[in-house]
Amino acid sequence: MKMHDFVAGDVRLSSGKLELLHNNEWGTVCSANFDNMTANVACKQLGLRNGSVLQDTVATGTSRIWLNKLRCNGQETKLIDCSHTEWGIHTCSHGNVVGIRCEGNGDVRINSGRLEVYYNEAWGTVCDDEFDEKDATVACKQLGYNNGKFLDSNGNGTGNTWLDDLECTGNEPTLGDCKNGGWGVENCDHTEDVRVECVHSNE
Repeated sequence: MKMHDFVAGDVRLSSGKLELLHNNEWGTVCSANFDNMTANVACKQLGLRNGSVLQDTVATGTSRIWLNKLRCNGQETKLIDCSHTEWGIHTCSHGNVVGIRCEGNGDVRINSGRLEVYYNEAWGTVCDDEFDEKDATVACKQLGYNNGKFLDSNGNGTGNTWLDDLECTGNEPTLGDCKNGGWGVENCDHTEDVRVECVHSNE
């Protein structure tokens, strides 16, 4: 993935889990009082839209829990501008830290069989380099299916190729969470655009 220079107060999503940078250390946010309006502010800070709180959060790990009772009015531009308790003061466990979903970057759709992904306010394609059934399945799970098939590389799309060299394990929550070369980093043309089929499998 591309490197990014993070600064204090930055936010990121890690498998849906909301993380916040403080004292050069990434930590999580307690779920107490956290609502969709607060999720909207986090998503807005990430350049995305329409935040919502995930009901089931995978929150394993030993990272610090930085903030508790975080509440936004929706007008803030950064999560740290919202009301909250003192940094590091909480009564939470890692089982009740916040997970959110943002609409925008990383959304997927199927267009005439062609897999497309949304990034930087535009839909683009996915290159077939390293693409396999595991990648197709992750994309299809985003769309509510439980399995996916890689059909071929004759998508013939237009615009940007947003993802290349995808290597999913099959357990990632979104296609963008899979190992890849970085958003927009590719050496493909549209004859290599991936086509997939999403299915409900009983297996």
